Amino acid sequence: RDAVTDMLGSVRSLFAAGLSGHADPTRCLELAFRLHRYWAATNVAEGRFWLSRLLDQCPDSPWLAHATYALGYLDYWSGETDNAIAELQTVVALLEGVEDPYAARALIYLAGLLDDLDRVPEAVEYVRRAIRAAQPFGIDLRVAAAMGLGSVLSERGDPEAAKHASLAIELCRSGGSAEQRAAALPTAAMVCCQV
Repeated sequence: RDAVTDMLGSVRSLFAAGLSGHADPTRCLELAFRLHRYWAATNVAEGRFWLSRLLDQCPDSPWLAHATYALGYLDYWSGETDNAIAELQTVVALLEGVEDPYAARALIYLAGLLDDLDRVPEAVEYVRRAIRAAQPFGIDLRVAAAMGLGSVLSERGDPEAAKHASLAIELCRSGGSAEQRAAALPTAAMVCCQV
């Protein structure tokens, strides 16, 4: 984070050049996507500012799906629910049939947003799709998808929730990091307690 912060002035200049046509806007959009977690930790508003403008500049970019995910992610964390839902649904449509971890991530966040809005059948559908989309990828993503379904179901008192929480913990034990297990255990306990 400190290294990016130290060169943030140069990054901002590059993005401004991309918007004015003095730098490749597609490369700028890729960089903006790659910085989305940095902005989530430091300045969500700035990330949303650059991503939204660069997306407008590059509607046909090969980075369109990933940058749209990044904007939806930042909108999610800033409480811009309607925007986040629209952006994440766009990502799901753009990555339909493509093996990409960001398809699973978009489905997980989308399920959480729909659950918050009490659109439960849609939330369950999206998180089940996330579980399928996460299968080819690492343990952390598979744990997040399984725990997402456990969380959505547990809020409705559905006993199936405990099965998904247990699956998430088993995945952690089979190859996840200690940090992943430490993060998953309290959530699994909450899910099991609710049902």
